[in-house]
Amino acid sequence: MTDVGPVRPLRIGVCAPYDLGRTGGVNSHIRAQARALRQLGHHVDVFGASSAPLCDDELTLGRAVSLVIGGTETGFCLDPRSWRRVADLFRTRRFDVLHMHEPLMPLVPWFVLQQSAVPVVATFHTHREHGHRWYRRYGRLLAPLMRRIRVRLAVSDAARRTIAQHFPGDYEIVPNGVDVNRFRTATVRPVDMPENGRHVLFVGRLEPRKGVDRLIQAMAMVRLSVTDARLVIVGEGPDRPALAAAAHDAGV
Repeated sequence: MTDVGPVRPLRIGVCAPYDLGRTGGVNSHIRAQARALRQLGHHVDVFGASSAPLCDDELTLGRAVSLVIGGTETGFCLDPRSWRRVADLFRTRRFDVLHMHEPLMPLVPWFVLQQSAVPVVATFHTHREHGHRWYRRYGRLLAPLMRRIRVRLAVSDAARRTIAQHFPGDYEIVPNGVDVNRFRTATVRPVDMPENGRHVLFVGRLEPRKGVDRLIQAMAMVRLSVTDARLVIVGEGPDRPALAAAAHDAGV
């Protein structure tokens, strides 16, 4: 590998596709990425739509509203006035490169792509086994936006297949990173999870697309032959009450 020497600090803009005021996997990815880039000496601004006030190093470019898409509740900005906020951002701040996540989500990412005068790197996270209905329906309208992306990344081969079937091209796979420092210090084991027990652990948002209802049904069948098996679910979401009731009824 060629040693290119020290890299000068860059001014990097990171555009979030979803409501920055809500907890989610993509937002966690974005914030971890921003922290890592800052530790390398780069200046990073995170921006996007939000339904709540953000910390000092994150910028709100529009008000997010909640929609249920593909079985998950997600926040987008649907206010066309966010065009002006994006224009103000580029007038007052200078970037060397932009990194966008799910850049085809409305509306802030669209406006950022249309107004950007610097190279754009885009990461695609979504996997749909049979293709993305949004891309299939609006592909012709979204194609000009895709052409403004210099480098295309996907977090997995499944995510690459999803986007590439609608927008063919070169996609480099860069898996989601993990902040291993968060897991270096062991915590006290919960008393109701004995070390010699058999546990199935789920961690994630409790919403339809995660399939936790099927996991509960499957666990009920597992317990017919593995009587000491126990299901542990960690997470919050709109389906929590219904899933708790289902687990109680299934005896898991």
